Amino acid sequence: MSGDVTRVDNYLERRTLRRNQLFHQLLQALIELAPHASEERSLLESISNHVGAGGKQTTASFFNS
Repeated sequence: MSGDVTRVDNYLERRTLRRNQLFHQLLQALIELAPHASEERSLLESISNHVGAGGKQTTASFFNS
């Protein structure tokens, strides 16, 4: 799974999404629209945390949502 996290990090970097304020705002809006306690919301929150942590989130918490 660490390869998956690396691929996500590479994707974010290639598209400069980690530094894109609009991406962060869109991600937050999607989180707020997703049903509470849903798999969708959990995954979006994990992605948001990963982006905010600069890619330092653990593989298990990122992909085991």
